[in-house]
Formats: sequence, structure tokens, C-alpha cells
Amino acid sequence: MSEMPQIIQKAGSARLIRYKLTRLYQTALSRPTRLLNGQVSNQPILIYPFAGIQQQLESMYCRPGFENLLRHWVNRTSYGQILADIYDGQVWKTLKDKNSANFFRPDTTDSNLGLMLNLDWFQPFKDTTLGWASLNRTFEFQNGREIRAALILTSCDIPATRKVCSHVSALVSCHRCEKKANYENHQHNFAGMDDMDEWFVIRDSAKHRQDAIGWKTCKSEAARKRFVKQTGVRWSELLRLPYFDPIRFIIVDLMHCLFLGIAKWIVK
Repeated sequence: MSEMPQIIQKAGSARLIRYKLTRLYQTALSRPTRLLNGQVSNQPILIYPFAGIQQQLESMYCRPGFENLLRHWVNRTSYGQILADIYDGQVWKTLKDKNSANFFRPDTTDSNLGLMLNLDWFQPFKDTTLGWASLNRTFEFQNGREIRAALILTSCDIPATRKVCSHVSALVSCHRCEKKANYENHQHNFAGMDDMDEWFVIRDSAKHRQDAIGWKTCKSEAARKRFVKQTGVRWSELLRLPYFDPIRFIIVDLMHCLFLGIAKWIVK
């Protein structure tokens, strides 16, 4: 593949690119499709590039030195109560496995992984599912090895985070505490701190999970809408993970909340 892609159109920073070749590594890139008007259009076979979790992990584990890099956090310097990295957080220190032992510990540094979910709400199909499988080979273990991974962090913008973690819209309530928004002049706002002692309380993840199950068991769309209005909770497939905490595993969206001033706008 020595031929370069040919740029056929430019719109701002976006570029539409067409390859001169019709095949990539002996794989067809498109197929002719007859449209309703009788014209023939070349439609892409691969709608979007996708690599499953197993494939990505297998690729990384086959890199020289990757497994050794996974062990570096055990001997890193800590700074007391200062949070310098994810390893200093309580989730990393307290997450338990099915045997009630710490999931992240020195003897499992290169086999127990913490995953972060980053989502910008791209879903080209309905009812998509993800699967898991064992790694057949790694750089240090040519005959394969067992690894385990836990989803311990969601890092998305605010709308995506609320959807994927089963929360109602951020315009209505906070996902972390019991603060509810006001609705004045056809707009939501979070003004008013006089009753802070009443709502500045961490949400109960067990109750959240229970409410999400309640939403799932509603018999109609109307019943679900009433339930959401009452509880502020919907069902999420992430709740099928028994350890997943939809309250603690959400991080602050720094770009929008701090750098772009959303937090300042909310409380002004």
C-alpha cells in the first residue's frame, strides 16, 4: 500500500477522502448498489472502524514491555492525601473482587485491569452488544494467560454520562448529591444554597440501582416517564455489572464544567 489517499473535497477542517485503490489488503472497500432512481452508487462495506476489547487487549499485551509497564504503579511514590493519579483514589484502593479481596493489588498488577469508558454517543445500530474472550497469547506468556478487567471510570461529556449511567438529564438534578434544579422562566437553574445541609449529601448507589430496576419493570412507556419524573433514574446496561457504582464511577467533565465555564453558569 504505497499509494496515498486522494483528497477530493475540503470543507473547513473536514476532509472527504477517497482512495485510488478499490481494495485494501485484498479486502474490498465498497460494493456497487443500485438506487431507486436506477443509478449505481458505491456504498462502503465498513460503515465504521471497530476493534473489540479482546482484540485491542491482545494487541497491547503482545507489545514488548507492556506487561512490565502495568507493574509500575506498585513502586510509585505517593504523597499522603494528595491525589496525583488514579492509583491514589478510593475506588482503586477499595474495589473488591468476587472473593472480597482487593481487585488491584501487587500480585495482580499485570493481569487485573481498570477500564475507562469514553463515549460521545455514537451508536449507528440498535441493540448492539459487546462480548468477552480469553487472550490466546501475550509477549511474556506465549501460551496465553488469564486477565480480568473492571470498568471503574466513565469519562464522557455531561449528556453522555447521564445516559450511559442511567441518570436523568443534568438540567434536572445532580448525579452526585441530592441537589435538584429550580425551574423559572422556562429555564432550569441550580441557584439557592440556603438549604445546603438538606441536599449536600452523597447519593445512595444501592437505592439508585433499585430505582433503575424499578424503571425496567414498568409495563409501559407512560409508566416509565412517570417513574423517571419521580426518581430521576433510568435503567443502564452497565448496572448488569454488580460492582459498578453509577455515583462514584463518574468523573467531573473538566472541559465543559471548568474550562468552558458550565459550572460557573449553573450556580451564578
